[in-house]
Amino acid sequence: MSDTTIDTPVTDSITTSAEESADKPIENRNLLGAGHFIGAFSGEHVAGTEFVFGVTFVMWGAQAFDVVVGLVLGNIMAVLCWGLLCAPVATKTRLSLYALLEKVCGPKFCSLFNLINGLSFLLCGAAMITVSASAMRVLFGMQNNTAWYPQSIGFVVLACCIGMIVVYLAVAGFKRLSQFASICAPWLTLCFVLGGMLAFPYLAYVTLGQDSVSLSQIPSIAREFVWTGVTPDGRPSLSMWQIAAFAWGCNLPFHLSMGDMSILRFARKSWYGFFSAFGMFIGHTMAWCMAGLMGALAATALQKNILTIDSGDVAYQALGYIGILAVLLAGWTTSNPSFYRAGVAFQALTGSNSRTKTTVVAGIIGMVIGCFPFVFQYWMPLLAYVNLLSLPIGGILVAEFFILPKLNIARCWNEIKGQRLSKPAAVTWGLTVVLSYSAVLSGMIDLFYAFIPAFVFALVLYLVMVKMEASHITSDQETLYIAPPFDPSDVEEQEENQAHQVPFDIKLSKWIAIAALIVMAYMGIRAFNFHGNFVNELADFKTAVLIPTIIYFCSALYHVVKSDTGEE
Repeated sequence: MSDTTIDTPVTDSITTSAEESADKPIENRNLLGAGHFIGAFSGEHVAGTEFVFGVTFVMWGAQAFDVVVGLVLGNIMAVLCWGLLCAPVATKTRLSLYALLEKVCGPKFCSLFNLINGLSFLLCGAAMITVSASAMRVLFGMQNNTAWYPQSIGFVVLACCIGMIVVYLAVAGFKRLSQFASICAPWLTLCFVLGGMLAFPYLAYVTLGQDSVSLSQIPSIAREFVWTGVTPDGRPSLSMWQIAAFAWGCNLPFHLSMGDMSILRFARKSWYGFFSAFGMFIGHTMAWCMAGLMGALAATALQKNILTIDSGDVAYQALGYIGILAVLLAGWTTSNPSFYRAGVAFQALTGSNSRTKTTVVAGIIGMVIGCFPFVFQYWMPLLAYVNLLSLPIGGILVAEFFILPKLNIARCWNEIKGQRLSKPAAVTWGLTVVLSYSAVLSGMIDLFYAFIPAFVFALVLYLVMVKMEASHITSDQETLYIAPPFDPSDVEEQEENQAHQVPFDIKLSKWIAIAALIVMAYMGIRAFNFHGNFVNELADFKTAVLIPTIIYFCSALYHVVKSDTGEE
């Protein structure tokens, strides 16, 4: 974090407009720096789903070693997909996925895919509205929703209020999303760390009768009370390879199927895709583990089966009121970009000139779905099935951009032929989806593994069919616009203007925010090392930590808003 700003953009075109074009290459002067993508990846992937997936690994009987190693392996693969596949295509074309697919597959195919992909992002945003509402219902004393439908009018009101805020932020555009994430991400990350860390002394006190816990006891507590290798309902437990496959595939529409082209097209450099590591290892490794620990704490505190508690219960029992705020904001940081992506997809589908209108419509639909907990309750298997629908696109685009040039076949050859539908793309997508679904439903392959052979099949099938149909369209006939490398001279003058002396109040607000986080961390370490009745100590911690939390958000919000006005 610099003394000037938190990586504000170099022009006002994205700052003041919500109408980023989905079908035209992003201009060089509108590209964004590294800080935006660190904030966006960190904020989006330290999110509401972490409370769901982290606790699910506990419910499904995973062992501690399998969880840690599996998450590391799977998330390494996910980062490589972002950095080596998605980001290079995005920065070379500067197009959204939907605009690029129209060139590769034809407009008829894109209409179907845009609908499917937009709905998948919409469902993700809706599920996170449900997660946020599950936190807020704790404050109002509402019962946990155990049915697929809302069981109280109050829950519906909460979901709608949260949905309206989420849609507003999604309409505001990518820069506003990254600003919101940059404020929430450091605090959310610390909340996950503190909640998971304090689960150890709590479990030691309540289950073992110890008035303190040592670092040497952490592995044994984790194995005995958290990741036990035994499921509450007797089902087979998850293996390391299943966890690795799920970690790799859970964000498949964003990396391997290249949905994040909608965001990475703004990146100055293709290697910004590797900043996804901030989201994967902070969010999908550390936060999932910490959420599992908090889930064990909540189940013990409530004396309930872990299968019957929700994200609101988990966060409130571990962190109190800041836990409720953490779930609320974590849900927002995922639903915001999900609705943004859905708006881009539906803009391409409808041919609308206004992303604002399509985002609002998507947000309203998502808000209604978010009132029904069924999406959230069955999110893990539903996510895996939905991901298989978009998977063939990844195989098609990898073949198109990385392999066809080596075969001397023009990229976007279908556009050159003037066809409204690419038969190789349509057959590849349809056959891959049918065969992968059939293999899963017949029990031939585990749902979490299915995307790996499906991707290979789609890649090979598409190459074979293109070789048969378009081998005569050589690379010298290619018409695809390839964006030039980022030219720093386009923004040097504006960045020099931003680099002048920063007013004292903006500098001070940044350091106050940092100091507040340090105080929170100190409080957590002090509580961890407490000797005595840890139940009372945890209650005192939950109350005391509210003060630095309020100070952090006031100072961080002031810093971002004042920096953005150009006063620095």
